[in-house]
Amino acid sequence: MKLDTKKNILLYQKALYVEQLHYYSKLCELYSQLSKLHSSLSTAEEIENYYSKPLSLATSRKI
Repeated sequence: MKLDTKKNILLYQKALYVEQLHYYSKLCELYSQLSKLHSSLSTAEEIENYYSKPLSLATSRKI
């Protein structure tokens, strides 16, 4: 897509926003599943603190 008009730029921004929301929903699903593994983790902050390092390491690995 050529980004030569304001309309095309807005369409591209919307497409990027949709993709961002898609991945955010996947992340929410992941945290929901992780919260079920440890009943001692009750808040989103506790889950994030517990899993942040392993998830960062997993996503930084090059395959």
